[in-house]
Amino acid sequence: MIRWIALLMILCLVPCFAAAEEPALLDGMLAAVAERYPLTEREGNELSDFEANGMAFHVTSYDAAGLGFVSAMTAKDPTGRTVMDTLVVNPFEVDAPMLSFDGIYVGGSMLMTEVYDTLLEKGFSAESLEAAAPAPTVAEAEGTAYWYDDILLFSWKGEENADALTCLKAYLEETAKAPACDAAAKKQAAAAYTENLLAQGGIATDMIRAAIGEEKTAALLRELVFGTGEPEE
Repeated sequence: MIRWIALLMILCLVPCFAAAEEPALLDGMLAAVAERYPLTEREGNELSDFEANGMAFHVTSYDAAGLGFVSAMTAKDPTGRTVMDTLVVNPFEVDAPMLSFDGIYVGGSMLMTEVYDTLLEKGFSAESLEAAAPAPTVAEAEGTAYWYDDILLFSWKGEENADALTCLKAYLEETAKAPACDAAAKKQAAAAYTENLLAQGGIATDMIRAAIGEEKTAALLRELVFGTGEPEE
């Protein structure tokens, strides 16, 4: 989740004289999902809007008919110079992996799509995604390894909105081929990612936890961002 948040925190300190334009990519991505899987917006709660590290966050969650759960999060700095978007697609009704998209807009675009193994059966191949995705235009950065690197199935980094949308549509093509599965079992498998993120941490998770506390961070991730709910005993 939001692997580039550390870069965002640095970019917020870079002088910029024009406000970032409100990016339309996130809306386009939600529309692409809704073309295949009708979206029903869930009712928000007190964690739908919060502040962390000087950024104002807003989260919207959806049920995606025939697929599972989708969330969209936008963060802005007070000046409007920096905007960040995140999209999570978490399949529960079909045995497909989870997609996470992050976009940072500050004088330009930096976009990243990642697909993580939350599968019941190991039948998904990332080769078709790699074949359909545009060539990345941003090189992999050297950095700290995280626990979720071991379950990363696909990663793309670039700067063009159209390329990021192509990645999402290629992923949705694969979800359409995925077999139906037991939704409760799949949600439990997906919950392992959420719970590991809470237990082992991540750049964004640690920043948010420092701002709003352990309990609220857990509720935010479980209910609004990943839709996996409280862990089963």
